[in-house]
Amino acid sequence: MGARRLLKLRNPIEAETKALRWAVMMMVRLNYTNVVSETDCKSLLPALQDKNSNPSILAYTQDIHNLLTKIGTHQVIFKCRQSNGVADMTAKEAISLNHEGPVLYSNMPSWIKFLVEVDKLAG
Repeated sequence: MGARRLLKLRNPIEAETKALRWAVMMMVRLNYTNVVSETDCKSLLPALQDKNSNPSILAYTQDIHNLLTKIGTHQVIFKCRQSNGVADMTAKEAISLNHEGPVLYSNMPSWIKFLVEVDKLAG
């Protein structure tokens, strides 16, 4: 689990795409082989499937595709905001960071454990 503050974003899909790209880069660097990424941005999934769909994020989606080839099993799935409290809390944590550097947790932080259980039930 990790967070990174992203500055100067024009719209939600750009934020989601940059965040996904960063997360996938971290998974590749850490040699993960089975990754499921969740997003509450409905327009991101079609943009990832159609390699020419959205010019403002095209470079990011192409990079995501290239990075995903380095991971064994991978999925990017939609999860509605109401059942994605972990992502919402992590995004709020990232916004509160006083620096632009990433924060990676080797163990799940105590502040998020409750939300993991809630998300499992909302599933």
